[in-house]
Amino acid sequence: MNVVFYPDKTDLEINVNKGPVVNKIKDITKNRPKLFALISRTMDDVKIHKNLDKYKSNEWVTPLKGIKEPIFEFRIPPRDKKGVIRLYFAYKKNNQNTIIILSAEIKQGGKCEANKDDIKRAIERYKEVCL
Repeated sequence: MNVVFYPDKTDLEINVNKGPVVNKIKDITKNRPKLFALISRTMDDVKIHKNLDKYKSNEWVTPLKGIKEPIFEFRIPPRDKKGVIRLYFAYKKNNQNTIIILSAEIKQGGKCEANKDDIKRAIERYKEVCL
């Protein structure tokens, strides 16, 4: 699979300013290098597979509920008391082999609702780059 970070960047390089999503991931993991490394390893692993079935079956990937747009949530890791990164993504238009990471947030502690602003941002970006 191809992984693209909004607006249209293909790498999660730590030393390169790549756009709002990559910058946010770097910002929320700046004091958590192991979490950043896990995100990087996971995205590298996604790139060698033809689909996300492996992650769907392990509950790392689920559809976002309560919205009409086909946006998904990638939790890395799926559960952790120290915090979970939520990457909101959609498939690229006419290309189910490419996912576009639209937004990101970190959730810490217990059962947490998704941040409505991050969801709105993901929907806006979806409409911009996936329709």
